[in-house]
Amino acid sequence: MRRISISSSNQHGFNNFIIILGLLFVAIFALIGIRAIQVISARPSTPAPTINISALPNSVAYGAKSQLVWTTANANTCTATGGWSGTRPPSGKTYTGNLTANTTYGLTCSGPGGDSSGMTSVTISANSNTQ
Repeated sequence: MRRISISSSNQHGFNNFIIILGLLFVAIFALIGIRAIQVISARPSTPAPTINISALPNSVAYGAKSQLVWTTANANTCTATGGWSGTRPPSGKTYTGNLTANTTYGLTCSGPGGDSSGMTSVTISANSNTQ
């Protein structure tokens, strides 16, 4: 069996090589980690839906109709609440029925950024004839 001996000067060079190699691996993995954090934090977040809903006019005589008009941004689906119901498109308009009481109309919309709600009201004007 042959015995190989390493002199102290060769051992010192080998140790330096191992230290440099280790530092190189640490630096590479640190850069990969920093780049991954930059990529994750650079992704823009999707805002929650915005809803604009109004009644035209918002005050009517007893038994009259009003038109509901709405627009949204960042919404995929919308659901009507209050004085109306059902699924609604993200933007649209519709007429109310003949109103005999103050009525509130709500709209809840969902999108990639979450959910939002909006509402509008139609009042029966005080100077109208009530039955």
